[in-house]
Amino acid sequence: MKTQSTRHLWKLGLGLAVIALAGLLMACKSKKAGPMEKAAPAAEMQTAGASEQMAGLRSILGEAKEDYPGVQDIEQEGQDVLIYYRFIPKDTNALQEELGEDLGPKIRKIYGTDKALNVLRFDVSIPFTEETGTTGFKRQLSFTMTRKIFDETDWSGLLDRDFLKVVQDLKAEG
Repeated sequence: MKTQSTRHLWKLGLGLAVIALAGLLMACKSKKAGPMEKAAPAAEMQTAGASEQMAGLRSILGEAKEDYPGVQDIEQEGQDVLIYYRFIPKDTNALQEELGEDLGPKIRKIYGTDKALNVLRFDVSIPFTEETGTTGFKRQLSFTMTRKIFDETDWSGLLDRDFLKVVQDLKAEG
């Protein structure tokens, strides 16, 4: 009787060992394949890269403050970056020249440091006095700068005040 019991235990033990080994092999295979595990870090890296890019833009362009020009907001639209920029001109009659003097060097630095950046679209707001006497900001200019324009421009022969003469899609609001 002991021999039958022993055989039965051996078969049971062997069966459990086979099941455990099969489970271990399946776990190892799923660790090797793991495309989902690789996709998550890649997506996180892409998001981290975009966050770093936005932080870099903000550090170069500055943050808009009550009496200081700079970024109000930045949005990513596909490969394009849309920048909402506040500018405080000394003379609105010379707005484009003053804006060029402010943004020209900053945009050269942006394209010089971020080789992956292609299209920057700017929406520029300036202050105005409302009927109630309070100061607000309204959109005054928009334009696009591209890597192609940046690469083709002779920056040594271009005055910063003339910067807006080389941009694309320059639109001034009435």
